[in-house]
Amino acid sequence: MSEQQYLTVSALTKYIAYKFSEDPYLGKVFVKGEITNYQESNSATRFFRLKDAQTELNVTLFPSMAKKLDFQLQNGQEVCMTGKIQVYEKNGSYSLIPSDIRLAGEGELYAQFLMIKEKLH
Repeated sequence: MSEQQYLTVSALTKYIAYKFSEDPYLGKVFVKGEITNYQESNSATRFFRLKDAQTELNVTLFPSMAKKLDFQLQNGQEVCMTGKIQVYEKNGSYSLIPSDIRLAGEGELYAQFLMIKEKLH
């Protein structure tokens, strides 16, 4: 019997990152969702999540794209994003890197949250 070859965590993550970068479907995706966990920080790069009723997706917004926005991003906004999926090798996570963001209105999930919050008061 031959001994099983085990990959290092780094080697596996590099391979996954390579597959993501070469996949034509992940190089330009169109995603609609609601902004959550958005916080301004001292860092020029912004990190937040885009969600729908079932799932959340990490978003990394670099300063060059943030400067192009003609509106202020806020939690609860529904947006349409065009971008690519990229793997951050250091922790093995993936994120949407937007190249375009368009405001679509207030998200339905956020509106429901505000209604429940109002009822509880």
